[in-house]
Amino acid sequence: MLVLFMLKSFITAFGSLLFAIFFLLILQLDWRGQTLESHFSKWLRQSSMTAALKEKSKILQKKINKKIVELKAKKNPITKELNSNKNQDRLEKLTDSIKKKFKRSVSNNKN
Repeated sequence: MLVLFMLKSFITAFGSLLFAIFFLLILQLDWRGQTLESHFSKWLRQSSMTAALKEKSKILQKKINKKIVELKAKKNPITKELNSNKNQDRLEKLTDSIKKKFKRSVSNNKN
């Protein structure tokens, strides 16, 4: 008997919840009385604004990092030359290793 009463009250509560959701969707109102369309358009504008701000902050961070590197290079020009030589050496090593791998793959394909 108690189980049937609990089941009946659950079904009633669930049905009233579904009716309330359906009623709000038909009226297209949210709980503050705004239409859903205006509510979501505000949300979309806010999210697009935050995306634009994130993009601007990334650009500013890159500019700041470039400026820091330039200032460090001006303070110590020897490290700038050393870094460029290191990068050149790394590039040469990388190209040599790629050439070797390519030659190996070509020779393996011939066999």
